[in-house]
Amino acid sequence: TAGAADNTAGAADNTAGAADNIFGENSVSSPGPTSSPVVGEASDYDYDYYYYYSNDTDYDYSYTDDGNMPDARDDVFDDNDVNSLPAVGTNFNNLKSFIVSSGVSYDSSFGNNDSPQSMALNYLRLSVLPDSFNINIITDNEKNQFLELFALSVFYYATGGRRGHTALNAKTVWLNDDNWMQSDNACGSFDYDSWVGVTCDDFKRVVELDLNGNSLKGQLPSEINGNAFKKLIFIDLSNNELEKNLPLELGSLSSLEKLYLSSNSLESAIPTHIGALSKLDVIYLSENYLTGPIPTEFGMMESLDQLGLYSNNLEGSIPPELGNLGETLTVIYLDDNFLDGSISESMCEQFVNVNDFRARQNSIGGSIPTEIGFMTNLISLYFDSMSLIGTIPRTIKHLEYLEELHVYDNELTGHVPTALGLLAELRDLYMDTNVFTGPIPSDLGLLENLENLGLFRNNLGQSIPTELGSAKELRSMHIFENYLTGPIPSQIGQLTKLEGLLLNDNLLTGTIPTQLGKLKKLENFTVDGNQLMGKMPDEVCKRMERDQLAYLSADCHVVQCDCCTDCAGGGYVSADDIIDLIVTQEISPMAAFDDSSSPQNKAIAYLVNFELDFAYDAMDTNSTGALKLIEAYALVTFYYSTGGERFFDVDTEETKDINTNGAWENENGWLVNPDVCYKQPNGVGWYGVKCNTRGNVEGLVVFGNKLSGSIPQEINAYALPYLEMIDFSQNEIMGKIPGELGEFYDLSDIDLSANQLTGKIPPELGLLQYLETLILRENKFTGSIPQTIGDLMSLETFAISSNTLRGKIPKMLGTLKNLTKIDLSDNDFTGELPTEIGDILYLEEFYMNDLTLGGSSLPTEIGLLENLRIFSAVHSEIGGQLPEELGDLDMLETLHLDENTLKGALPTSVATLSSMVTMTMSKNELSNCLPTQLAKMTSLRILELESNRFSCSIPIEFGSLTNLKKLYLHDNELVGEVPVELSELKQLQELTLYENDLVGEVPYDLCALTDEVSGNLFTFKTDCDGITCSCCTNQC
Repeated sequence: TAGAADNTAGAADNTAGAADNIFGENSVSSPGPTSSPVVGEASDYDYDYYYYYSNDTDYDYSYTDDGNMPDARDDVFDDNDVNSLPAVGTNFNNLKSFIVSSGVSYDSSFGNNDSPQSMALNYLRLSVLPDSFNINIITDNEKNQFLELFALSVFYYATGGRRGHTALNAKTVWLNDDNWMQSDNACGSFDYDSWVGVTCDDFKRVVELDLNGNSLKGQLPSEINGNAFKKLIFIDLSNNELEKNLPLELGSLSSLEKLYLSSNSLESAIPTHIGALSKLDVIYLSENYLTGPIPTEFGMMESLDQLGLYSNNLEGSIPPELGNLGETLTVIYLDDNFLDGSISESMCEQFVNVNDFRARQNSIGGSIPTEIGFMTNLISLYFDSMSLIGTIPRTIKHLEYLEELHVYDNELTGHVPTALGLLAELRDLYMDTNVFTGPIPSDLGLLENLENLGLFRNNLGQSIPTELGSAKELRSMHIFENYLTGPIPSQIGQLTKLEGLLLNDNLLTGTIPTQLGKLKKLENFTVDGNQLMGKMPDEVCKRMERDQLAYLSADCHVVQCDCCTDCAGGGYVSADDIIDLIVTQEISPMAAFDDSSSPQNKAIAYLVNFELDFAYDAMDTNSTGALKLIEAYALVTFYYSTGGERFFDVDTEETKDINTNGAWENENGWLVNPDVCYKQPNGVGWYGVKCNTRGNVEGLVVFGNKLSGSIPQEINAYALPYLEMIDFSQNEIMGKIPGELGEFYDLSDIDLSANQLTGKIPPELGLLQYLETLILRENKFTGSIPQTIGDLMSLETFAISSNTLRGKIPKMLGTLKNLTKIDLSDNDFTGELPTEIGDILYLEEFYMNDLTLGGSSLPTEIGLLENLRIFSAVHSEIGGQLPEELGDLDMLETLHLDENTLKGALPTSVATLSSMVTMTMSKNELSNCLPTQLAKMTSLRILELESNRFSCSIPIEFGSLTNLKKLYLHDNELVGEVPVELSELKQLQELTLYENDLVGEVPYDLCALTDEVSGNLFTFKTDCDGITCSCCTNQC
């Protein structure tokens, strides 16, 4: 018997059901209609599956694994199942078609058996779904359940789940996958509970997916979308190892309310589609590797309450569109990214319900807007470690609920606002490492809840207000490294909860109050670097004896302190002491002190002149005092080595000139204080010296400052271990680069350009593993580029133009994968451009003008530089034909190839460079017709092709170059008439056509462009013979 639409038969049963989908090897000879199979009624479906698993002997579909035969109905789906199934399984295709048509998966996702989609569908249909399952006769709710089941199965296999797939030769990486892939409903069944991490509603529809910290690994599949999950409101996949980009399809989860994907390894930009999630109220994508800007579309998420994007690699400014969320947004975490721009006034006005705003550790600059006062619900404000300038606005007094204010490590100025005393809920006030001046407001004593006060490393003056003794909840008071004067208030002894009291490096006088002995919880107490006297109170020392104090420091030579853990004084440091330290630490050789007038001896005399009592521990080579003394010695030696001619008179406290000839142009702050990172009350420090938050030198920037002489060997890693930046450019420094520069561990930027430096480039520079910028142009360097430069794997900018370097351009430049800019111009390099240059995939700017390449052609590999924006090779003896691969440089904006010996036709591939703005190839031997395809370069503003051998007529298509401002075609072999289409170039300012074979009359419409009122064309030159021109500026 055969069903009406049956076209399959079992191998040995001789009976076929109406909709049997099994076709055995003996079925080839079995009779049956040729029409397509159709799905029968429910009874036929059951009947067919009965024969599917019972009567068709082509395959063994038993529930136990016999080890040899295919085992589609056992607990393990392996390669035998895949390879032994019919080549085209109708049931598989039916289900796949349903999934694809439902918009859950893409058809291409099923391209191979190892894809998560194929594995999920095969395992479900052969090991999970019941025999009676028929996608065409189940209810809509059951269909939705099936789509959820399939999507979750894909998610399982895509993120490291491996249940039932021994062929994958891997164990499940999930920590817990209880019940996953065990039942035909993720919400649970008669035999199984719901899949772990899956929560469902009463209709067995998935509403939550929570697998936080479950060791998921892989890429989140596109099946997590709104077509699969119409009821899903909660996703938490934080603390896993999800990687690569987020699928765009997340933006279709229209019911989603909470999305947690923090602490993974997600990359690329945040999909803008997420902005379509109008019900989303919480999103955390923090602690990943996401890049690009914050999508402006986030401003469309009208229900958003919490936005967490901290600890990523996001760039750009905070989009003002976020202000649209002012009615709902309460939490904004944007800290630890690469954001720039400023804090928008309008956003502050709109963020009326925000209570926690964190943008710390970004490059956001500008001032804190006065509109911050509109954010009256703020509880926490973290604006520290940014680039903020200006003053704290008085409107901060309106933030009556504020508990945490972090604005440290910026460049804020002005006074500490007295209005802070009105913020009764304030617990943490961190304003350290800024440039605040004036007094500490006495109103801070009104803050009954204040626990932590950080005002250190500012320029605060006057006395410590006694009113601070009323802030009874204070646990830390860090006000060191200011210019505070007067005595230590005894009222501080009332702060019984105080754990840290750091007062060092101020101008405090008097004795240490005995009342401080009452601070029973005090662990750290520093008063060194002041002008105190007397002795440490016995009450304080007793606390040290009882191991209640962990750290205690004072100037022991003026404050008697037998119990101090660190004495910062003990007699003046002598010249011999300093020289011994300098030589021992290999800062200078002993021979440097043979000449009494040497810069080194001048530096020693300077330091001894100060009678240094700030560094009793200077002879402890591991101490902070020793390093500060060494830094001062190195910089003063540098000063006297490069033309500095001042000294500091400690008696008059003034700097005086030894000799005005050759002095630096700007010497502000130099030599005023031996602590090179210390700033005066007016905020002035040593000009050009940049310091880190630890108070150590990290930058020396004295460009264009009339430095002369030479760079001393004292600029080395032993003297300045934290140095990251050197900029001595635009001076008159002579001599060689000291090889000691190669010893710096953290050095990232060197700019020695525009000096009189000579000799070879030191090979030791190749040791600078973190160097990003090396600029040596406009000097007198000789020799070749050291091979060790190829070891600078972090290098981004390499500029050595305008020297007398020789040899071939080294192949090893191709190993510098992070280079974005190379300038080799104006040297004596010969040979050819190495093909390895095509390996520098991030290169954006390449300059190789005025070289002697001997007629060699450009390598085809230049077309691999897909990020190249500027390529300039003028007057470099480049010959041959231009490679067609130039057309692959999609980002190219500027191309200069003038004054070479290029031959042949201009490649038509160049016309595909839609970003091109400037293209000049004058004074070559290019020939043939001008390509009409150049008209596609609609961004072109400058086109200079003069002094070549171009023939034929001027293409009429050039009239499409409507942005063109300059068109030079003179000195070629062009013929025909001047096309009227050039009159469409309304922006054209310069047009040269002379020294060609053009004829006829210049079109009237083109002449109209020279009109002084309505036109822009101020230079228009043609030949005077053979052509009539009434408007040309060369007055034929």
